[in-house]
Amino acid sequence: MVMESRSAVLEGPLGSKPPKPLKSAPDAREGAVGWVKVLDVQLNGIVPGRFRHVIKRYLKRIGLRNAVVEHEPDANPLMLRLVAVARAERPITREQVRKIQHLRAAVEDVLRDAYLKAGHSSRADPEALRLRLAEAEPSLRKVYYAIR
Repeated sequence: MVMESRSAVLEGPLGSKPPKPLKSAPDAREGAVGWVKVLDVQLNGIVPGRFRHVIKRYLKRIGLRNAVVEHEPDANPLMLRLVAVARAERPITREQVRKIQHLRAAVEDVLRDAYLKAGHSSRADPEALRLRLAEAEPSLRKVYYAIR
């Protein structure tokens, strides 16, 4: 009987699968290569799929591939964590670190606004996040999907 480990499965030099649980990935810092954690935020609910999609688009635009953005359980049973990991095929540059910090600040601001307006993170506005991220990455200025 083979026991499967919950740690990262390495296939090839960088590993083709993200680590499980996602929060076990090392933090994104200058010079890091392979799977890195770019976002880890505590939430009181599940954010919309479009919100996670905007994060993935941003990570792809700044040069990080195979982004995975998922909800994971937190130590507090009433809370969740929004964790994003991505694969850096080249060492992370200072500019990418700056853009990752901008992502973290933008996500926290949009979630704070959703909490103040509706009292719950499930009301987070993906369009507000896209506009905040477009400040650092101009290619996100284009509206990717229509909001009804």
